[in-house]
Amino acid sequence: LRFGVERDLGGIFRSAEVGFNYTGRVKRLTPNEFLLGLKGNTDGTTSVPIPTEFLYDRGANLGFLGLGSTIAYDVQGLLDSGIYNQVRNPNADVNTKRWRVREDVITGYLQLNIDTQLGTNRLTGNVGVQIVNTDQRSDGIASSGRVTGVLSTPISDGASYLYALPTLNLVMRGENDFVARFGLGRQLARAKMNDMRASIDYNFNQAQVNCPDLSCSPWSGSGGNPRLRPWIADGVDLSLEKYFARDGYVSVAGYYKNLKSYIYQQQQLQDFTGFPIRGTQEPLIREGFVSIWSNGEGGKLYGFELAGALPFSLFTPALEGFGLQGSYSFTESEIEPNPGDPTEPLPGLSRHVWNATAYFER
Repeated sequence: LRFGVERDLGGIFRSAEVGFNYTGRVKRLTPNEFLLGLKGNTDGTTSVPIPTEFLYDRGANLGFLGLGSTIAYDVQGLLDSGIYNQVRNPNADVNTKRWRVREDVITGYLQLNIDTQLGTNRLTGNVGVQIVNTDQRSDGIASSGRVTGVLSTPISDGASYLYALPTLNLVMRGENDFVARFGLGRQLARAKMNDMRASIDYNFNQAQVNCPDLSCSPWSGSGGNPRLRPWIADGVDLSLEKYFARDGYVSVAGYYKNLKSYIYQQQQLQDFTGFPIRGTQEPLIREGFVSIWSNGEGGKLYGFELAGALPFSLFTPALEGFGLQGSYSFTESEIEPNPGDPTEPLPGLSRHVWNATAYFER
């Protein structure tokens, strides 16, 4: 839901905008996993010939693995035929795939739009601020064990938070199709919703119930984090661009982001108060470490990008519609997940990224 109003002002600020947005997101996952067994298996039979109506005339060619031709059959047809008993998989790792996450985001904003002439150059852009309020909640299951030894309990958690995001964007359009862009502001990127799930696949080691400290805690596990905050960075961006022909350009851009908060996987202390245990003896401690997505503080991300597009019509009209475009970017990053440890790059972030595309469009 979006609502906004704009008023013309005149002068360096062409207009002013004020308004709000509401976004509601819900994501659910419900697993349907079954163990299959032959129906009517009263004599211990564990295999039967595949009914001929489900066999394919040609086998599967696995020659590339050195296995030659193997049998092939209609798996879905067999399932639908009723030959199997379907027993729901009760194991903890299946239970913890069941979760629901809801995220409600209300954003209020004020924006001043810039459009003015500076000599022979035209300056456009905007300056403003967003006030973003987020309420996130997740329902899931904390589960441990396998088959008849599975222990499960419902779990719900969440967080509410407010961020102010001021931003300045400027575009200077000069003579000879030269453009300079400048951006400065606080930036926000939300976590993936499955990373915010409440479900935890935990372990309870009955042999360590008498452990008095975390070094030998009977509790451990992995899962999501319904209190996960978004990425927050103070960033500055500068781009210089030169346009030519109808669809050709070359650009160089640089950026620097001071990370206030980022997301990575960490061993985090979890309170297991109220979680079911095996046996009757109460453990000495109710805390343990779980591997979940967490927020780190402090770090930086910086780099540059070269990009361009070259229409071949510049060389001869016979090549109208043909062209080449591409880009190269270099990125460095430093985070310190655990205070006192050496810095490390952000996991999964590529240092060098390039692409090139030859195209025809007419």
